[in-house]
Formats: sequence, C-alpha cells, structure tokens
Amino acid sequence: MPAKIVYWAAYGLAKSQIIEAFEGLEGIDLHICSSLDEVLPAMDGARGLIVYDAPEDVAGQVIAKLNEPGNIVEKLHFVSAGRDGFERAGLPRHVEVSGPGSATGPAVAEHALALTLASLRAIPQAQSQARAEIWSRHGVVPHMASLEDRTVAVIGYGAIGKAVSRLLRAFGASVTAVTRSPPAPGEGGDLNVVSLEAIRDVVAGSDIVVVTIALAPETIGMFDAELLGAIKPGSYFVNVARGELVDMEALEALLRSGRLAGAALDVVWPEPLPEGHSLWTAPNLIITPHVAAAGSLAGARRLAAAARRHILPLATQETGRS
Repeated sequence: MPAKIVYWAAYGLAKSQIIEAFEGLEGIDLHICSSLDEVLPAMDGARGLIVYDAPEDVAGQVIAKLNEPGNIVEKLHFVSAGRDGFERAGLPRHVEVSGPGSATGPAVAEHALALTLASLRAIPQAQSQARAEIWSRHGVVPHMASLEDRTVAVIGYGAIGKAVSRLLRAFGASVTAVTRSPPAPGEGGDLNVVSLEAIRDVVAGSDIVVVTIALAPETIGMFDAELLGAIKPGSYFVNVARGELVDMEALEALLRSGRLAGAALDVVWPEPLPEGHSLWTAPNLIITPHVAAAGSLAGARRLAAAARRHILPLATQETGRS
C-alpha cells in the first residue's frame, strides 16, 4: 500500500515544485491540503507530513494530532528553514523531524543585500516623495550612503552569513563575521571571522550590522538595549534571521531618536506584527513580511528535492508505529 503523505501547502513557497517532485512516485500517495481544517483529518492514516512553520497555537493543534493514540506519522518535514512555532508547541520525540538545510540560503542572502542597499540608497525616502509627486534631490541626497568602503558586521556565519559576506564584499564593503562556534584558523580566507565573545566590539566599530544568526536559547534577545546601544550613531541595522533576537522596543527607540540612520527587517517580534503597533510608523524603517526565502526558482527546486529526499524512504518501509 502506498505511504500516505500529507502536504500542507499553506504558502506558495516551492508549492508547484514540491507537488511535481512527488508526481508519479511509486509507493507515495500525496494529499495536498490548503488549510488546517483540511490537514487535521487528512493526518489519519498518514505516515509523513510536509509543512511550513506556523504560529504556536496553530502548530499546537498539529502536535496534538501527532500525539493522539493511533497516529502513525513517522516523518515531519519542514519546507521552511525555521520551525520555531512547532518547537514552542513541543515537537514529539517519536516523530523524525527534517528540514531544508541551506536550500534557501542564497535567496535570503540576496534579500539581506537588497534591504541593505535600499536603506543606504534612501529608497524609502525617494518613494515617499514619489507618492506625493515631489521631485526633489534635497529630500533624498542627505539620506544616501554607499556600501563601498563601509564596515559591515555580519552576525552569524552559517550558509546565509557566508553568502551575505560574499555579496557585501563584491560591493567594496569591509566585512567582519561573528560566529557562535570558535572560528578555525584561516576560516573565511582573508575575511575576518571572530567568535561571539567579540560581538560588542565588532558592532561598535561597524557602519552596518546584518543579522543572520540562528535562533537558539543562547541567542534569544541577544540584541538587547545594551548591545543595540553600542551601535555607533548613523549606522544601519538589518535582520533576516529571527525577530526574537532583537529587543524591538529598544530598536524602535534608536530609530525615533535618530541615532540609527535606518533599519530593515524581514522578521519582527511579535510576528505577524499587529495592526496599530508603533513599529509600523518608526522613521527610516523598511519592513518585509518574512519573505526573504521566496522568489528563487533554484531555491524552490532545492526545497522540493529536500522534501522528496527525506520523505521518499517511506515508500519502501513498512510502518514503524501502530
């Protein structure tokens, strides 16, 4: 009997590529669901589940279903790089969990670069003028800066941090990467890579701070008011990692005081950012709705390949639970 696999296609990210990757596969019966109301009953008799991360309250309902007597789901594969909502809800130990690895790293790095350039080149200010039908260099030029000869701190030196560092250097920036694991001798070639203990000095000496570090117990809230306060006046702050890494109130205060020249966030906390939240109106701030991984066809193909690779063994295995 084919292994029943439930794919919760909640978002468009790699949806068509994932469906195509499983089409015609012997031993796999793919059930595509678009809502939680469809997913929960579809999980009956399923041996694999392909999902994206979800808010804790939503993830908790899936977890509760996984923990029900008679559940036979053996593999839970995440298309999204993060699974914070599910982890907060409590991932069950009896289910094998997998993820996409570095499939979306290049796209996230590209988004980090785009946010950085948009901030430096005063794109928000120019667009604000354009919406008001104002043509004025005086309202834009004073806000403009360049990556060339700027000092950038890349916080996190995994796949995304490495890709971001390469892109930034191509624009003539001087990059120092900060890593949680002790850097190996010569790591990064001629790129300066330092340990997390040096983060305050690195941040204090940088014109731009780009955050790519993974969320972990030791990194939650790492950019607190003290560390954010160490950023020198006139600098820029970019975050494509996780909102929980940053004290949002402290960041907003720096923007409103003018100490930061600008910030660009693909992630916030809480997320989604509620309507009426004061951060929406903070000056010189760009917000994108946690979409950095999207838009790359090559990345989508890698996401689909990862899902297929992790789920396919179920086609030839007998169920391990009853």
